[in-house]
Amino acid sequence: MQGAINTRRQHALRSNEQMRLHLLLLLVLCAPVGAQGVDWSTVELELADAIEDAVDTRKAAGMALVVVHEGEVRMSIARGFADRGRKTPMTLETPMPIGDLTRVYAAALSLRLVEQNQLALDDSVLSVLPDQRFSRDAGAMTVRQLLTHHSGLAPNWLNGMFHEAGTSARLPDELPMSYAPGTLMNSSNLGYALLGRVLEAKGGASFSALLQREIVSPLALQNTGVAIDERTARAHRKGKPLDPLIARDTASLGVVSSAIDLARLLIALDPASGGDWLSPATRESMTAVQNAEVALDVGNAVGLGWELATSLRPGVGQVAIQSSGYPNFRAELRWLPTHRLGIVAIANWREAYEPLDEVVAAATDAVLASKGIEPREKDRPLPEHVGLPPGAVASAFAPTYATPLGMMVFAPEGARFDAQFLGFDFRVDPRSDGWWGLRFRFLGVLPIDVDAVSRVLIRPVIIDGREALLAYARDRYFLFGSKIDTRAGEFDDIVGSYRLVNGDALTEQLEVETIDIDIADGILALAYELPFVLTIRPRVALRPLGGDRYAVAGFGPNLGDELRIVRGDRPRIEYSGYIAEKEE
Repeated sequence: MQGAINTRRQHALRSNEQMRLHLLLLLVLCAPVGAQGVDWSTVELELADAIEDAVDTRKAAGMALVVVHEGEVRMSIARGFADRGRKTPMTLETPMPIGDLTRVYAAALSLRLVEQNQLALDDSVLSVLPDQRFSRDAGAMTVRQLLTHHSGLAPNWLNGMFHEAGTSARLPDELPMSYAPGTLMNSSNLGYALLGRVLEAKGGASFSALLQREIVSPLALQNTGVAIDERTARAHRKGKPLDPLIARDTASLGVVSSAIDLARLLIALDPASGGDWLSPATRESMTAVQNAEVALDVGNAVGLGWELATSLRPGVGQVAIQSSGYPNFRAELRWLPTHRLGIVAIANWREAYEPLDEVVAAATDAVLASKGIEPREKDRPLPEHVGLPPGAVASAFAPTYATPLGMMVFAPEGARFDAQFLGFDFRVDPRSDGWWGLRFRFLGVLPIDVDAVSRVLIRPVIIDGREALLAYARDRYFLFGSKIDTRAGEFDDIVGSYRLVNGDALTEQLEVETIDIDIADGILALAYELPFVLTIRPRVALRPLGGDRYAVAGFGPNLGDELRIVRGDRPRIEYSGYIAEKEE
């Protein structure tokens, strides 16, 4: 009963926040459009109330928002706590770990060295770091490919990726590769960690010292560095303060910054803001598409330090985004070059995904509305007709696909398909445009609409000569999976349950303790559980490479990483720095 009451209360609070944001849009849309533009005081008042509701009634922590427009800070809000336990307020100057937003700093630092003729983006990585070792040939890898996630490096070396203060972690001497450089976009923390080594070699100083020399000092940033100290906002989970974890890969995830410093960075990156810190042409290059010729990226664009998209709303133009889900923190940078509009939002609590997204979207729409641009349609239905991205040709469903979240298995059921994925059952229905819709099957029987599922389309295709499974959601294509075949083999001695023997802060957060290896339909798979709102059960297909080496089967982002299964009296799995031993 108490759980039902709490659920109703959460829905009411969420509705209250959304009502405030909708009211803000109505006020802006009804205001006259003219030389005065945005009524900043009205926008700030309503957004401040929405943020305060989010951090207060949810018993969360803090959130800060800064809006930059035409080279100036137009609005800034900070509410809640940097440390709820000690009642330390969140301010615009409060530093906190910004995770993936580090990449914007790293890209800007790279371009500073380029303008000083210390570095070229098309330099070979091995020409800079000749002693660097890789798990396979990486001779063609360039600095630009590190910046744009086309290095071929695996996404992560997971063990030790985040660790507690007073402990340390390091990358292996031999960095794991998944693909040849330039093959496809595979978002890689390892790529930016390696970029940090390149910058240190070319700049003649540590990443921290280069950050201070090339960005912090010239831009007069007051709260930016790589150290977590007593000023840093504490992490929060379910309302409880926690000490922040430390990122091992400093140049990829390790910068600590504040909302106001991030706003100053956005102003400095605006090509029209003036100053000679970076040339206007160099600043424009950060939001220039770098991967237009890569067919397997299926139209998803990337710049230098930014993910790029072009809005379908008339008049909006390009949007550059970098967002972070650092453990128990949330942050987002958004930059709209056409409108010289930047949004900074940071929060120091795990559950801040939805409220932070809503506030960023509302702030963006409020400014665009002053220019006569319609606000986003949050619950806009899927288009009636969706085409295929360039290079993709329609195909038929294969029985099994490997995806970054595990295998997806299809079985025909008349004109439809039944599918199994993550331990759940789905109904797959045809559409007139050749795409297929998904419906969650409650208890494996009754198809029902679940919003997160019903807003996704899938379609089997052939692209670059490979049988793949495309997904379409939020106006974007995704190379979601690729066909895998059954494979015969004798693996009975390694089938069973394995217990993790060197867990870390990440596995503790994910509550992963055991891993299973099984065989189903001739496919060797690694299976585990993740206890989210609903427990999900990925089954990751493994492809034997020979000897004791295996690879995560399939082709696409977050696939292809290698692992070892070492046979013996107590077989063990070695993957991404983790070791799991078979239970007796």
